[in-house]
Amino acid sequence: MGGKARTRLNNIGISQIEPSSLGGAAAIGGGIEFPWKEKILLRPIQADYLINGAFGDKFSNIRLSTGLVFVFGKRAEKTPGL
Repeated sequence: MGGKARTRLNNIGISQIEPSSLGGAAAIGGGIEFPWKEKILLRPIQADYLINGAFGDKFSNIRLSTGLVFVFGKRAEKTPGL
């Protein structure tokens, strides 16, 4: 996923001026899911690499997460003849 990100520096109590920068941003990642119940999946690990170009510099971060995925709705029925 890519796009633009605005980064703002907030100096509380020092100045009314808040410098900001608009730069490129991207995120790439993935995870593993295992079925647990009929409509609940277990996601033991998800990792994302985040990059943001702001103020003429490059900021890189890694985000790790875990959790449950809830499936809403029902499976699509197969179309006859396909």
